Amino acid sequence: MAKKNKAADHSAILNTIVNDTKGVRGYSLVNPDDVKALVDAGHIEINHSIIDPSGKIAARATATLLTAHAANGPAPEATATDATPAIEYTLELDIPLPVAARGGRRGEQYPFSKMELNSSFFVPVTTKYPKPWETFASTVSSATRRFSTEHPIEKRKDRKGNMVAVLVATRKFTLRQVAKGQKYSNGFEEKADGARVFRIQ
Repeated sequence: MAKKNKAADHSAILNTIVNDTKGVRGYSLVNPDDVKALVDAGHIEINHSIIDPSGKIAARATATLLTAHAANGPAPEATATDATPAIEYTLELDIPLPVAARGGRRGEQYPFSKMELNSSFFVPVTTKYPKPWETFASTVSSATRRFSTEHPIEKRKDRKGNMVAVLVATRKFTLRQVAKGQKYSNGFEEKADGARVFRIQ
């Protein structure tokens, strides 16, 4: 009986997350322990950089879940065999950094730790991410923070007024919108529309 109730809870959570993902904010705030099975099943993804004071984290539906929900109505129950395969990102060296356009969790999903100076990787336009040059901006900023160290002396006030160490970036990353057919000075040509993440320090 308890198992049935748990499945019902998952279904309710999934339907809420689907509705919130389609909304203006684009995500739900959930308790991490309540959605572990849903993350493992590939139904949702979480963003650890968005956490509210109570410890809830941002979660949104995957493209697979959104498609299933649109076709079948209620969200499916979580199963370990439904996980979406991870996308493989290829590093390319010495692609020149384009001029910035105006206006513009489970292991390491993107290869930031493997990037050498002047290397980059391409993030394609997809149904899930129609504007990756906007969607992945926070991911790139988080990567720069992740590869930062605390300054031994300098301090600053955080949002709560507490004195904390100033972070010094040991690696820096940036993001640029790119277009299919875009050519670089070294002869490289983009194969599709999307965004390109560069390591610049």
